[in-house]
Amino acid sequence: MADLEDKLRYKKVLLGTYEYSNNGNVYAEERFQVFKDQKNYDHIFVAEVNCRTTTGELLKIISHYELSKNWIPHDVRVERSLGPKKSEEIYAFEPKNNSIHYTLHTNEVRGESHFATVPRFHVAAPCAAASMLFILSKRFDNTARNDYTVWSSTNQWKYLNPPTMHTVSLDRVSVGNETLFINNQELSCIKYLAYNTSHAGSEELPFDYRNQQAPLTVYLSGHMAIPYIIEGQGSTRIQIKVLQDLAADE
Repeated sequence: MADLEDKLRYKKVLLGTYEYSNNGNVYAEERFQVFKDQKNYDHIFVAEVNCRTTTGELLKIISHYELSKNWIPHDVRVERSLGPKKSEEIYAFEPKNNSIHYTLHTNEVRGESHFATVPRFHVAAPCAAASMLFILSKRFDNTARNDYTVWSSTNQWKYLNPPTMHTVSLDRVSVGNETLFINNQELSCIKYLAYNTSHAGSEELPFDYRNQQAPLTVYLSGHMAIPYIIEGQGSTRIQIKVLQDLAADE
């Protein structure tokens, strides 16, 4: 993460941490930083998730998410490591022909695919900080359900299939801003319900949109669509622990 700060054109604007819990038991932590390109106003989200598997091994997932000033992802990289196993997924957007070049590198194999996409889309990455960025890509209609195109992959340690496209639908629940109290701090947010209307998604994310009979509940901050809380079915919950707006602190 520190390498980005060494480049004068990038400025760190946000940083924070999340806790992932189930039935009140914390099983993973996410640390993230957000950088702004001061030359062309692109943004870069860098997040690292660490958790222990049932065998006690440490699973580390690093997501590097680059977006244009219009909040369209143009380079998304997901690195995983689990003991001796390592892999890297890359989504490279080609705006000239509205297509994505996808590759998966592992210790032993390489797989790739190339496919067309709609101009406005989102890539599902295993990090909470970037999970709702698609809401910034177009004007939100508060009177209707809003649909977004999301690409996701089930590949982790070997190439099984190319990424699939699905639709996430978002309803705004809050009439105005709502108040949350987290760690004795009063926070202003907007509540949304997120539905998967195409029944597809990544099997890795505890907050994804796959095969949902009930929607996710999302409490969204006013800081670049970073969620304060994501609640899934059952007792799965992702909650912000620390969020620091570095620009506001200047």
